[in-house]
Amino acid sequence: PRVGQAFTSRISRVPTTSAAVMSIGLSNTTINGSPLPMSLGSYGLPGCFLYHDGAFGFAFPCASLSSNTAQFTLNVPSSQVFVGMKVFLQAWAPDASANAGGLIGTNALEIKIGF
Repeated sequence: PRVGQAFTSRISRVPTTSAAVMSIGLSNTTINGSPLPMSLGSYGLPGCFLYHDGAFGFAFPCASLSSNTAQFTLNVPSSQVFVGMKVFLQAWAPDASANAGGLIGTNALEIKIGF
């Protein structure tokens, strides 16, 4: 995306009765000194990984497009200080039948802001 514009990502395979949320991070190498990606198996989410630090937040709502699809729009400020910045996105949705933690996650998406 470019400064001053919106970037939209689409999330597929969202459980029918769930609302997806987006987490936004600024690093994909460490979180609180621990390396990424981080396995979430010990939290009841076997096969799931945290791919970024979530420095910007963990629960931004996604808009539902259909019974299994959602989208998230990131509005990039128009300041040149953001040019070259990398941002990492990862979506999450509740799914009680998926695992003991009742949560599923996507892979991560890395975006680099341009001008």
